[in-house]
Amino acid sequence: MKKALIVFFSTAIIFVGLTTWYYQTHNYFPAPKIADFEEKVLGKSYNRASNGLRHITLFGGPFKRGFDFGQLTKESLKKQELVMEELLHQFFPNSIALSAFKVVASIWLYGIDELIDDEFVREMYGVSKWGYHKLDYLSDSLTRQVSYHLLHEIGQMFVDYNKQDMGCSVFSIKNGSQFIIGRNFDFDAHEIFEKEKLLKWVFPDQGIPFVSVSWPGMVGSVTGVNKAGIYASINAAGSSDFGRIGTPTTLLLTKVLQRAPSIEAAIKTIEAAQTFITDIFVIADRKNGRVVAIEKSPSRFSVRELGSDQVVTNHLLTSIFQDDQTNSDRQTNLTTLKRYNRGLELLGLGKPFHIKTIASFLRDKKLVGNRQTYLGHKASINPLIASHSVIYQSASDTLFVNEGPNTAGKYFGYNLKASFENKRPILTSFIEKDMELSAQKIENVKRAVVLADEGISLVKTDCPMAGERLKLSKQKYPEHENVKLLEALVEKYCKKNLQKSSQLFKELIRSNPAYHNQSKRYQNEIN
Repeated sequence: MKKALIVFFSTAIIFVGLTTWYYQTHNYFPAPKIADFEEKVLGKSYNRASNGLRHITLFGGPFKRGFDFGQLTKESLKKQELVMEELLHQFFPNSIALSAFKVVASIWLYGIDELIDDEFVREMYGVSKWGYHKLDYLSDSLTRQVSYHLLHEIGQMFVDYNKQDMGCSVFSIKNGSQFIIGRNFDFDAHEIFEKEKLLKWVFPDQGIPFVSVSWPGMVGSVTGVNKAGIYASINAAGSSDFGRIGTPTTLLLTKVLQRAPSIEAAIKTIEAAQTFITDIFVIADRKNGRVVAIEKSPSRFSVRELGSDQVVTNHLLTSIFQDDQTNSDRQTNLTTLKRYNRGLELLGLGKPFHIKTIASFLRDKKLVGNRQTYLGHKASINPLIASHSVIYQSASDTLFVNEGPNTAGKYFGYNLKASFENKRPILTSFIEKDMELSAQKIENVKRAVVLADEGISLVKTDCPMAGERLKLSKQKYPEHENVKLLEALVEKYCKKNLQKSSQLFKELIRSNPAYHNQSKRYQNEIN
C-alpha cells in the first residue's frame, strides 16, 4: 500500500511538473516587439454614440489602432472578458479540468502564431494593453485576445456534438448590376454580444478604409464593407474535412476588407488562406454588381455565383461537397435547410426590389409553408438571437444596421461614400422598427426560455422548484416549445400523469420542432 502511494504521488508530481513546464513555455502567444505609438498617426481615434448605436473610429498603424480601441472600450472589454470567463467555467467547473484544458489547448494550437499576420498580432497586442488583468491566471492578455478570435472556430466544433446550431441567414436580391444584401448574424452565447455591438470605422495607415459591425476589442470581422465597395460576411458551415490549426476566419475577413479592392482579389485572398473549419463567405462588389458565395473547408474551395435572387444559410451547395457526410447531416438534423427553404419561399413572393423587402425577410418569424409558429423558433429566419442585423444597398452605397434588440428596432442607414470621405459616420436614412415585435416581447420570450430550461434541469431532482419555474415561464410566454416541454416533464415525473404527459409530448412532435433530435427525445419520452 505504502509503495503504491509513493508511486501515485511521484507520478502526480511529475505530471504536474511537466504540465506546468509545458504551459509556461508553450501557452503564451509571442508578443511583438513594438515602440509605443511609433506608427504614423493619421488622426485621433474617438468613440461616440448615435441613434442607439455605438461608433468607434480608429486611425493609424495596427498597434495604435488596437491600443486606441482597447482604451476607448475598456469598460465594455472588461465586461466582455468576465462573460468569457463565466462561459469557460461552465464548461470546466473545477481547476483540474481547467488546467487540463489549457494544456490540451496549448498543444492543439501550437504553431498558430505563424498563421496570423503580424499586423493583426500588433493590433491585438494594442488591445491587450487594456485587458482585465485579474484574468491573467487564465493566460496573459495577448493570448486571451487571440483565443477570443477563435470563438467562431470553437463554436462550430461544438455544433455537431450537441446537434444544435446558432444559424445565420443572408439574402441577396439583384436588379441588373445593383444588389441589396441583408444578413442576420445569429449568435446567442450571451446577450452581451448584442448589447455591446458597435460599428468600427477603420482608417489604416496602409490599406483600404472599412467599416465592420463588431464588439469591443475585436480585430476580426464577421460583417463589413470597405471603401472600394466590397461587402464581406461569414456564415458558419460544416464538412468532414479536418484542420488542426489555421488562420481564424474573422481575421481573414478583416484582411479582405482592408486589402481587397475587387471581388477577384477577395476570392484570391480567401482561397490562399489556411483555415481549420468550414465557412461560407458571401462577397459582393458594388462596382460590377457581382455577388458570390465562397464555400471553403480546410482542404476544398469552391465559388458559387449568386446571379439572381438567392438565400444563403449554413449548408454547402456546390458539387464538390455534394457527398460530404457532415454537410448532409447538418441539413437533416439542424435548421439550415428549413431556413433556406423558407428564404426561397420569401424570394418567390415577387416583392419589389427595395431595402424594406429585405428588412421584412430578415424579420420573418414563420416556417416553411408560411406556417405560423411561436416566437423564437430556431427554424425561422428570425429566431430572436441575431446579435446584429445588416442591410447593404449597392446603388446608394448605404449600410443599414439595426439598433436592436435583434431585428426589432430601427435600421439606421449610413452613406459609406460620405462617411469614408469625412472620416466619420454620416447617417442618411432609416427603416422603421418592426411593428409586430416589441423589445418587451422579446425580453419575455427570452426570460421564459431561461426559466423553462432551469425547470427542465430540476424536474427529476426538485419537483416543487420545477413547478415554480413552470408557473413563472408560463406567465412570460407560454407558447414557447421549451415551456411546453417543461410542462410535459412535470406531468410525467412530478405528477405521474402519464396520459397527460403523453398527450403533451405528441403535441410537441406535431408542432414542428426545430431539431431532429428534439422529435426523437419526445418520442422516447412517450415510449
